[in-house]
Amino acid sequence: MRYGHLLSVLSECSPQPVSRDKLCEDFGISDRTLWKNIKDLKHDGLKNGFQIKTVRGKGFCLGISNEAEFKGFTQKIAISENRDRIISMKQRLNSLEFILLLAGDFMTLRELSERLNVSVSTIKDDLKKTESFFRENSLKVSGKPRFGILVEGEEDNKRKAIIGLFRTQLSTLVITPEYEAFTKMIDERALRETLEASLEEHDYAINDLLLKNVIEHVRLLIFRLLRKNYVNEKAGENIPSDDIRVETLVHTIVDYIEEYYDLIVPDFEIIYLRRQMIGKLSYVENKQKSNYIRLIDNALKNVDLIYKTKFRLDNDLQDYLLIHLATLVKRLSINHQLDNPLIDDIYVKYANVINISMDFTNYINNKSLKNISKDELGYFAIYFAASLERQKLLEMENYRKIIILTEDGRGAGYLLETGIKRLFPKSKIKTVSKNQLARMHEKVDLIISAVSIDNKEYTVPVIEIEQLLSLETLEKVEKSVRLLNEDPNFFLDDIHSILHLFNEENFSIVTDEHDYLALLKKKGLRLESMGAATPDFSKSVIDREQKISTVYDFGVAGPHPMASFAKKEVIDVTIVTNEMQYQQKEVKIIFLINIRQGHLTLHQEISRMMIELIKDRELRELMYQVKDYPSFISYITTAIKRR
Repeated sequence: MRYGHLLSVLSECSPQPVSRDKLCEDFGISDRTLWKNIKDLKHDGLKNGFQIKTVRGKGFCLGISNEAEFKGFTQKIAISENRDRIISMKQRLNSLEFILLLAGDFMTLRELSERLNVSVSTIKDDLKKTESFFRENSLKVSGKPRFGILVEGEEDNKRKAIIGLFRTQLSTLVITPEYEAFTKMIDERALRETLEASLEEHDYAINDLLLKNVIEHVRLLIFRLLRKNYVNEKAGENIPSDDIRVETLVHTIVDYIEEYYDLIVPDFEIIYLRRQMIGKLSYVENKQKSNYIRLIDNALKNVDLIYKTKFRLDNDLQDYLLIHLATLVKRLSINHQLDNPLIDDIYVKYANVINISMDFTNYINNKSLKNISKDELGYFAIYFAASLERQKLLEMENYRKIIILTEDGRGAGYLLETGIKRLFPKSKIKTVSKNQLARMHEKVDLIISAVSIDNKEYTVPVIEIEQLLSLETLEKVEKSVRLLNEDPNFFLDDIHSILHLFNEENFSIVTDEHDYLALLKKKGLRLESMGAATPDFSKSVIDREQKISTVYDFGVAGPHPMASFAKKEVIDVTIVTNEMQYQQKEVKIIFLINIRQGHLTLHQEISRMMIELIKDRELRELMYQVKDYPSFISYITTAIKRR
């Protein structure tokens, strides 16, 4: 991106124009590319206090009509350009981590520099930056003269670290021989067909999520076996199972590996595999089915009343809950609960439905569920999150008449119309210009505008988008509509819906606090005294935190009450500069969330913002070092826009 540099050059020369030839030469771009950049900046200038004027025969000059708005825009551009630099570095660091994890043997600095196409000195610097990643995964990079460096640690921790890298949403990692071998190691379709055929033959069932998890586990198992990289024999502690379904699944996997890959699976690996497979099969005994259906229906009825949802009408949800609940109760009777490999992601990404899952299990009123683990609760959260997605798709049908507003009502508008139609397949969509819209008298439910307009001019919601169709454009419209459905009387777009929750009054940097719960209580009581939160807010936040902590990875915490009934929606932010821990996790930044009942989509968007901080080490470090509110809001805006 060169917009910031363009504005800087034009500003330095202002009020004199700068020629096209000079700009093209300085930036090494074509005249066509320059014109596109200038056109984009002209559009941005309309709402950011500046104008770029074309001076015939002389080039371009910059005019500033609002110094504050222009300064704010250039700061945002600088953050964006800095973000691109951070992403490039983060991709290289993740690639380095990945290469070392899969190497299985010593690698020299020269080999690493050639793989990543950087200097040896850069590799040395990058290795220091990866120390925290390996430390967080209970691993260590050790060096040996003349041999190189090697990742040391338990195989379980290495596999978890590899899976974590696969789940990052960065661009594709550097393609290495190890990576190619890993991705081609197993024919996933063949394995899936083998497992499904075996399960069907014996009339057993397994849901899609768990089947995918089984396949992922087998993929890593094959990769390790081919490299003779076995688990520690002590890790294969045998857990007896009287469930023939487990044995069927284990034997199917072992037979598949030994037949298709000509490998011998050691006994201790089979024991370890059995331990992982126990509880993955789901079934419901007929004599229990009617009772479970009744319990689930009653629990969903109560949940819908509290959260203003429609879970009780979702037949797919009820089927999933029936299978999982019946299997869970059976496993709890022998004191066995499933591990959830996605648990950390679930508790951040689906924080909005964790409370729903907790309430649901309470309403089931089964004594064995009182001791349900965090991992098991995470599975219920996935089912409820999927149901919410289905409900939101149905809500899109409420918008029958939609206008797409463009400069001239033609051109790119038709492409936008085609894309928007995917989101609103049953709606009547029309592309018009601003002048045409002013002359229209028919009722409109929603305006999607590709031009800058004053929302106050219209009595219907307006969602502003970019002029060109993209996946980001469609996601923005979808998010905005969901937020609109939650609060039709106070509509803000998907970015400002979160930004408006922050204010300087509820931002602080603490240097002498060490007790996490005590700090939460103090902050909660303050929101109550301000009239933003209900009288029981502070107690409810503490109760929620003691049941299941919302302190996530890398110091990010998102505490909230058991039920959301805010009087005034706000996120209280605390940056912790001293040592603070809760349940053996570091606390560096606290987002104390206070939102209204039923605002599940808003909570999900807040969670996505926190995920961006969790994913990006550089951005987190910048956030933790801020000294004032303006710096904080600049960085948090970056996280919000990227979610």
